[in-house]
Amino acid sequence: MKFFKERDVIGIVQKECFAGKKADPLRLMSGLLLYETLSFSLGKAFEPNIKEVIPNILTSISDAREPVRSCANATNKQIVQNFSNHAIKQVVPMFLEGL
Repeated sequence: MKFFKERDVIGIVQKECFAGKKADPLRLMSGLLLYETLSFSLGKAFEPNIKEVIPNILTSISDAREPVRSCANATNKQIVQNFSNHAIKQVVPMFLEGL
């Protein structure tokens, strides 16, 4: 995890894959797949990044293109599988703010 923080991997992915209203679907899916892979491989060590990642996933779930939506749903499922109580306490207020 130290390597990812030093290299600002999550920040670079957000900038390159999710910046702009009309992001390229392949870039969106690539970013989502990276989030899914990091969550799978790092498990609970990925939790500190949840606040940065969840908005991108939620935006992608509401995308007009089906491949992006299905990729976002798969990413969401993988991340939720690894949630601890601490992560749930971080994410629930984000959902409530959107209501």
